[in-house]
Amino acid sequence: MAGAGDAVPLPVSMLLWLVLWALYLSIVNVGQTWYAFGWESLLLETGFLAVFLGNDDTAPPLLVLLLLRWLLFRVEFGAGLIKIRGDRCWRDLTCLCHHHETQPMPGPLSWFFHHLPVRCTRRRRRPTTSSSSSCRSSSSPRSRWPRWRPD
Repeated sequence: MAGAGDAVPLPVSMLLWLVLWALYLSIVNVGQTWYAFGWESLLLETGFLAVFLGNDDTAPPLLVLLLLRWLLFRVEFGAGLIKIRGDRCWRDLTCLCHHHETQPMPGPLSWFFHHLPVRCTRRRRRPTTSSSSSCRSSSSPRSRWPRWRPD
């Protein structure tokens, strides 16, 4: 079943992805309160844009790629704004302490991370807070890592 969109012509592939998007939209609409989170609308928007990406035989349109980058910028910028104007723990860099206490599916090392000193969690939080709030990864015209050049 995986790769079925690439095994058919482009219009059929687009129709297949559009049907999947419409099914997910119906689940979100029926779910009401259970599906009222912000990421549901982001998933729907991303899924709708993915319909127009095409299959293996076609290159993705430039407009769709620009719209996907705009979506990425909005996600990063929104994450930075919520950290700036959100709870005091974002400014104190102590939100990871609360995260390790309340995460729904802890990993095997979560207990150890939870028991680290607060200064370690502050050190781990600082780079991601600054990168999200400045949106450096998606606001620059060149959003790729610099290429390695031999001396």
